[in-house]
Amino acid sequence: MLQKRTLLLIALVFVVIFVSACGNGQGTNNKGGTGEATETAVVAETADISETRVYKSSHGDVEIPKIPKRIVAGGHLGSMIALGVKPVGAVKEWEADSPFLEGKVDGITDIGDPHDMETIISLKPDLIVLSYADDVEPFSKIAPTVLIPYESLKSVEEQITVIAELLGKEQEGKDWLAQFDENVVKSRDKVKSVIGENKSATIVAVMDGTAGFLGDRFGRGGQVLYRILGMKAPEKVQKLIDGDGTVETVSLEILPEVAGGDYVFLSSFIENDPAKDDLLQSGVWKNLDAVKNNRMFELDHQQFYFSDPISIQGQLNLITEMLTRK
Repeated sequence: MLQKRTLLLIALVFVVIFVSACGNGQGTNNKGGTGEATETAVVAETADISETRVYKSSHGDVEIPKIPKRIVAGGHLGSMIALGVKPVGAVKEWEADSPFLEGKVDGITDIGDPHDMETIISLKPDLIVLSYADDVEPFSKIAPTVLIPYESLKSVEEQITVIAELLGKEQEGKDWLAQFDENVVKSRDKVKSVIGENKSATIVAVMDGTAGFLGDRFGRGGQVLYRILGMKAPEKVQKLIDGDGTVETVSLEILPEVAGGDYVFLSSFIENDPAKDDLLQSGVWKNLDAVKNNRMFELDHQQFYFSDPISIQGQLNLITEMLTRK
């Protein structure tokens, strides 16, 4: 009887050992599996970070991250924000001040203008985007650097398309432009239904005792009125702005001879410029046909200074409201 109990005890011990061994083996496999999964995740993450592509820039081919994560924007901030990309650093002095970007640029570090190299280094960028630079080489020593001259992008469509390609956000760019085009069609139809077709407009900006006529480049209402809404400048004004489409100046004395048109928009190059107030009170200005017939609008300096896609869209809404106000 004792012998049988002893044999049974020994058998139970072997069973426990066997089960434990199987469990340990299975645990080893699980541990090995977890390690393998972790290793795979690390490799995948590393691969994602290390994936690059060649971008053909105006200053040559640049190897950049396929999807950059830490961008320093020495320009084109508004285009990036429109695409859902918030840079880690940007020039906030003259790009982030647009009222249409309010609340969208919080948390971005100001890199200053001129750009502060130490600040840029501290941000550890994986891509630097510049809109102007005499030499990109100092920036290229910090991170891959692409120069896209500000003046090379002449419209909202070009801004979005070029920056979207750079950042690997082509689909986001198409989506944004589709929404923008829809708003353009609605605005054009609304304006035409109120003021009719084939109307002309002049954009006058005062500065240092002269009057400047603005074309269809950049901000200050030019892109919106001429490119987007399709209004035309009077013939004499068009001859003045036919050059680079920016601004040409004349003396105030000959303003009545030039600034015709169904509508006149007044801008200024300096916020709260006293020269603008002087012009508004002058007989020269008050005798313009558009002014006498209440078809003159002042363009707020801060709202119309900027020309990024988000600001242009905001300006389109404002000018549409002006022209259709009854």
